[in-house]
Amino acid sequence: EYGSGPNLRKLYGTYTVGAHEFLVGQTYTPLAYRFYSNQAFATDDGLLGAGNVYTGRDPMLQWKMGGLRVALVTPVVDDLSFGEGFGEGLTTDADSVIPQIEARYVYKTDAFALDVFGGANTYNIEENISGEDDTVTAYILGLGGETNFGPGYFKAQAFLARNGAQMGDSTWGGDNSATVTAGQINDNDGWGGVAVIGFKATDAMTI
Repeated sequence: EYGSGPNLRKLYGTYTVGAHEFLVGQTYTPLAYRFYSNQAFATDDGLLGAGNVYTGRDPMLQWKMGGLRVALVTPVVDDLSFGEGFGEGLTTDADSVIPQIEARYVYKTDAFALDVFGGANTYNIEENISGEDDTVTAYILGLGGETNFGPGYFKAQAFLARNGAQMGDSTWGGDNSATVTAGQINDNDGWGGVAVIGFKATDAMTI
């Protein structure tokens, strides 16, 4: 699947063995594939990055069984412009030794759904002068749910995050990235949530 630009959105293959599905390629990661709102006003973003955790479509290896997904995702490796404070021309070396890990479990019935998700990423930034490594650690933990009541429904999601940008988490109108001050990495802790209520007035219209 390609978008405007053009840019590659999805390119992947799956292999199924019994109840197990193995995926290789680029598509929505476990932290990105559930959209709680179909909001389309203004930016048409479905509230992704505005309460709804969204890390995007990334290359990964994923195992799926029922409502459980576990993936090894191409990690975000951001040097945070570490070298800028040490003088012109100095650069930093940012290295990751393990993939980004993401997991999600969704339990569904006809009346409700429970959604539990989380992920973590860690990598090293080598200081320009001392050559020592500083570690950047990022994680996201969240919980969501959906319920139906007749023609109506209610959905909600809440999450905690540290350095969400270093997980690839988008943010709308805010800043969720770690920063560097005086050669030290400052963690950015945050939380967020989204709630949606809807009513199916007719087969053709939902409010």
